[in-house]
Amino acid sequence: MSAGSAVWRPRSARARGGGWRRLAGVTLLASQGPLAVAGTADSPVPDWKELKGQHFIVQHQADAAYAGEVARRAEQDYDRIARALGITRHGGFWLWDNRARISVYATREAYLAAARAPDWSGGVAQYTTRTILTFQGSDAFLNSILPHEITHLVFREFIGFRQDIPLWLDEGVAQWMDASNRGRVVAIAKQRKVEGQLAPVSALTAAAMGRGVDARDAVAFYAQSASLVGFMLAAHGVAKFREFCGHLRDQHTLEDALRFTYPNTLRSVEALDRAWNAYLEAKPHEQQAGRIYTH
Repeated sequence: MSAGSAVWRPRSARARGGGWRRLAGVTLLASQGPLAVAGTADSPVPDWKELKGQHFIVQHQADAAYAGEVARRAEQDYDRIARALGITRHGGFWLWDNRARISVYATREAYLAAARAPDWSGGVAQYTTRTILTFQGSDAFLNSILPHEITHLVFREFIGFRQDIPLWLDEGVAQWMDASNRGRVVAIAKQRKVEGQLAPVSALTAAAMGRGVDARDAVAFYAQSASLVGFMLAAHGVAKFREFCGHLRDQHTLEDALRFTYPNTLRSVEALDRAWNAYLEAKPHEQQAGRIYTH
């Protein structure tokens, strides 16, 4: 979802739950298949068809070409994201009856009605049913929202649904896996560092996102979160990052997960903050065009 809806709120205000996912003010109820939208005599609802891939079933009312592109890009993104996060051997992951589902509605209007989404939405995801909803022709969906939401589903299935992990980690991982925007998020974080406005890790950890306040704050949060995750991956590698996430999955605190994984480098939130700042200071400063989607 686009940047215009997210805001800072105290962490306790952010809803979490197993049966639905709240995305910048959008609540998608759990469903095992596409949500029905009634047609009219003049515009009957198109029949649903299916494309089955290795990790995804694309249920679509769209034309076959667009549905095929969604299926192709989803498999491509899944492979890239699973490798990047080091979880390619997570047992029984999204195969056969466990495949994720992507529902592609024929029109934007049908999608908005089914997802109960605001009119700027290009796609939403539901954690526990591994379902992503969108509509035919959404370029933002293919290029940004799809990899972002697949990352959320893959990451949450690995780390667990009940752990109250920092929002900067959950959203930062998803933003960083949108490879087309990496230059943009690093540039934003670097600019905030230069201007003395970079949020400390402790502030990012205490933050949560909701609806109703300045979109610039939302973009800053997502960009800084992605930059922080990108630093951890670049500086210490995928295996260490996976180990760190595993400690959080096992319900260790953030401080303990850092200390157990990075005892000589990032052993505390303060050490992580210092190292991230030093990394940004050493990065070349380049303005990057692009759009940050705050899903």
